[in-house]
Amino acid sequence: MKKVKYIKKGDLYICSEEFTYLSSRYNKAITVRGGFISDGATLAKDISSDAWWVHDVLCSRGVFDDGSTCSIIESNLVLHDILKDEGRWFRCKTWFIGTTIGRYTYELTKNL
Repeated sequence: MKKVKYIKKGDLYICSEEFTYLSSRYNKAITVRGGFISDGATLAKDISSDAWWVHDVLCSRGVFDDGSTCSIIESNLVLHDILKDEGRWFRCKTWFIGTTIGRYTYELTKNL
């Protein structure tokens, strides 16, 4: 997968060009449109991966390109798979765990 071109504006990143990732795990496509805004790798300084773009799109839309539902766990597994394919073995495990725990913690505490 090629690295996405983006524009940095403050703490946000704007995708400069559309790209599509095909998940081999689910055999489904995820398209990141040009102009999509992301906070990057939340709480991390590593924006050089395409994983964050795909993960943010899946989390914000909740569906794959074909309209089928994408759960939090599925979006986290796609993040894991991209990082693994990029050779980031430690990060693929730690960020899968971190995004999963973080999301469920947020869901549990948002109404407190």
